[in-house]
Amino acid sequence: MRKVQHTMALHDRHTPRRVRAWCATFTTAGLVGALLGAAGTGAHAAPAPAARATAGATTPFTPVEAETALTDGTRIDPDHTQGTPASEASGRRAVRLSAGQSVEFTLPEAANALNVAYSVPDGDGNPDPDPGRNLAKGRPATATGHADVYAPGRAVDGDPASYWESTNHAFPQSLTVDLGKAEAVRRLVLKLPPAAAWEARTQTLSVQGSSDGSGYATPAASKAYRFDPATGNTVTVALPADSPRVRHLRLSVTANSGWPAAQFSEVEAYLS
Repeated sequence: MRKVQHTMALHDRHTPRRVRAWCATFTTAGLVGALLGAAGTGAHAAPAPAARATAGATTPFTPVEAETALTDGTRIDPDHTQGTPASEASGRRAVRLSAGQSVEFTLPEAANALNVAYSVPDGDGNPDPDPGRNLAKGRPATATGHADVYAPGRAVDGDPASYWESTNHAFPQSLTVDLGKAEAVRRLVLKLPPAAAWEARTQTLSVQGSSDGSGYATPAASKAYRFDPATGNTVTVALPADSPRVRHLRLSVTANSGWPAAQFSEVEAYLS
């Protein structure tokens, strides 16, 4: 998270007036960076005649807390979790602004400058170093079960000849991949070994996702997908553009016409 401060000089010493701080839009690789109030403060009227006691410090200006101002953003309740924007704010509260949202307040007294402080989360504002990479490759994978040596890690090892196979005769079965952080996954590529010995088959599956590994949404409902060695034993699953970001990506399989188990040699996840 990057902390930023801007000081804006006023041409005259203004008496109380309304001030609006807007959220700018940071677009890189199609991502919009959110602005958050750092130190719990959206802006300060400054300088005041003498030092003033505030939450956590004595300052020579009058603080105005973003979370108590008029805003169409999202107020973040008190949070003491280390590293979160609110945890670094006075009172452990802050305001999250998306593009076009604002914080509006009235200066409590005459001022000749404004000091506006905010933070930009690195994750949303910075581009992926390789936006075309497979987000699932090499990531930790777990499953409801596996047969013999065909462990879940084989579905994310980058080797199309190795594969995960679930416990046999025990549908439904699922494979879950931890992407490491929440990602805007928009496309999955699912594979079986390309060898002709793997005859064509249809697997019925749904795609689920979670940001924390507990509650799961279903961006792709259950559907039958045909894997055919004539076309590389590969299928593509497109996820809706408005799908929430997911860290934990889960494939839930309820049927396989070619074998009584779920099977994948590679599960690949992409941003586009």
